[in-house]
Amino acid sequence: MRVLFCVKSKAIENLGVQYLAAVVKKCGHAAKIVDLSIESREFACKWKPDIIGYSIMTGDHEKFIALNNELKSRITFTSVVGGPDPTFFYNAYAGFFDCVVQGEGENWMAKFLGSDITYPSIDAFPHPDRTDFPDMRIRDFIASRGCAWDCGYCYNASWNKL
Repeated sequence: MRVLFCVKSKAIENLGVQYLAAVVKKCGHAAKIVDLSIESREFACKWKPDIIGYSIMTGDHEKFIALNNELKSRITFTSVVGGPDPTFFYNAYAGFFDCVVQGEGENWMAKFLGSDITYPSIDAFPHPDRTDFPDMRIRDFIASRGCAWDCGYCYNASWNKL
């Protein structure tokens, strides 16, 4: 299978999809990461992925819905959406994408691809696949996930309840 991940921009690393791309490859499939550019649309049409996964932050949903609709009119694939906004506002995405993933997607993706691989903790995840970010001068890393605090102004309280 071919899995294409689309992010808003590749100006900075997107560790979420880099982890997912690593999971896809560990399951024996191909993965690529692109951004919202016109070139990416053409790449998708030429590469013909089986799955296109979108990582969406709050405020960007209209761009991704438009992209998904455009690509659905040109090629056949299963659309998967995840990220902070779909996690908290599931109903805003359910009618536009084939699958909406809430929360962390590594185990979901492995299972969706038919693998019996499971990741019980962040320590078990494969290292992020940085293949599609070759010339980054600054690299990101995650030392832990989540937050133990319950601040009223932050989404972590809702995240922890999931």
